[in-house]
Amino acid sequence: MRRKQLVYAFLMILAVMVAGCKKSETYLGTYKLVITPELQKQIDEGMAKSKGKAEAAMAEQMIKSMLDVSVVLKPEGKATFTAMGQNQEGTYSVDGDKVTISPGGSGDKGGTKTELIYDETKQELSMTQNGQKIILKKQAEASK
Repeated sequence: MRRKQLVYAFLMILAVMVAGCKKSETYLGTYKLVITPELQKQIDEGMAKSKGKAEAAMAEQMIKSMLDVSVVLKPEGKATFTAMGQNQEGTYSVDGDKVTISPGGSGDKGGTKTELIYDETKQELSMTQNGQKIILKKQAEASK
């Protein structure tokens, strides 16, 4: 009888522990675009095509603006996307290591969905587009 009570108590404790465990949300935070060597090569090739100092300076400013990309994943599936100095609210969902982001809202109404792969070890979101690997690196949280 005592053994049965111990087993029952153990199962109750285990049930409470499992119910209290929240899904890991290590993916939450701010991610910024990483300039990989391949991306830098494309930038350099584009800059080499510029004619004259004024055109090169303007091209450099445009490129810097275009590369200022960030994604903020917030609790409850909310996200903020920043590109070229413009912010846009949206949503995201997580399924295993896949993070699907939807600028402007969920579904086709809100815009194009983008699927990224989350690497918890590297703290990165990544995808491949036109043969180019795009990486967004999680930024360290500011001290409070």
